[in-house]
Amino acid sequence: MSDTDDSTGGTIGERLGVPSLERAAVAPTAEHVGPVHRSHADAGNPLSGGDERDPEPDEAKAKRDERVVATLFTLSGAAAIFFVAYYWVANLHDRWYNQILGLSLAVSLFLIGIAAIYWVKTLMNDEEAVQERHPLYDQRENEVAGEVFMAGVADSAFLKRPLLRRTFIASQVPLLLAPVVLLRSLAPTQPKKAFEHTHWKPGDRLFDAQKFQPLQLLDPTKGVTLDIGGFVTVLPESAITYEQTTDTEGNVIDSVPRVDPQVEADSVTMLLRLDPNDFDPNNHRTDYRYVVQGHVAYSKLCTHLGCPVSLYEQQTHKLLCPCHQSQFLVTEGARPVFGPAARSLPQLPIMVDEEGFFRCVKDFDQPVGPGYWERT
Repeated sequence: MSDTDDSTGGTIGERLGVPSLERAAVAPTAEHVGPVHRSHADAGNPLSGGDERDPEPDEAKAKRDERVVATLFTLSGAAAIFFVAYYWVANLHDRWYNQILGLSLAVSLFLIGIAAIYWVKTLMNDEEAVQERHPLYDQRENEVAGEVFMAGVADSAFLKRPLLRRTFIASQVPLLLAPVVLLRSLAPTQPKKAFEHTHWKPGDRLFDAQKFQPLQLLDPTKGVTLDIGGFVTVLPESAITYEQTTDTEGNVIDSVPRVDPQVEADSVTMLLRLDPNDFDPNNHRTDYRYVVQGHVAYSKLCTHLGCPVSLYEQQTHKLLCPCHQSQFLVTEGARPVFGPAARSLPQLPIMVDEEGFFRCVKDFDQPVGPGYWERT
């Protein structure tokens, strides 16, 4: 039978080998190659001569299979809900943050796949259909496609079994939300606010970024002290964590310090000690309330392009940025005196507690690093 022969009667889907909504089966003959149907029992036997499956599966077994698929859909939805909730409430700087997100999303997608496979294998018709070739373009293709789609809907029992339908839809809603909430990671929700604050908090002790020890004013046995003309890179104490190794009895045998790169990125600071007489009392750029016996702290991020200001000339009291040669005069509030930088380095307010440890009074009073759009 050719694709263009309309004299045989019946629907186009039947003549092209498409199962109808009534699941009509056309027995194969030498002159007609149509869909060949096999039952579940014969599906795995290529020598089986059966060409029809049982009209309806055992309803009790079908109900059990339906509950299994519904359970898988429910668990998939729960994993997707966990993904969305964990993304919003967890600390993105936690060590296992990305791994937990990836695992929960993978579990949700995996369960969806298992449920779909189980659905097809147990609740849908197991049939093979062989269809003759037809011209690459046929004006009847839209009609045939519609019949194929409706036959598939009827075969899936999507409309017949409300438990499957509801759990499937419920599992898809949170899963569809997953890529939507990830858009939040493309940029901070309030970019300007994020630029205006660092990780320095009131009361944070200043820690040497290399020795991982607190900064002391006078007692070198308790921490790092500076001589006049000295300087050191410091971080907030909260930026440093320790990975401890214990023995079988729980005793700590090793402790390795680690620096949180997110905190280091915006909070890296330079603490310098000058002779108090080197400061110009008429200079209003320096906040002398936060200069402790010649100790003063400035952000280490250059206000030109954010490079680390890592060089200090003791004789001229200048901080130098090695990237583009900007220079900042420490005795006058770290104002730029050479190079492309046009803004002073922000000063970190510091104090000394009763034990002589340097602590942060509050965050920088202006944004650190380079200027950005709409900054006032």
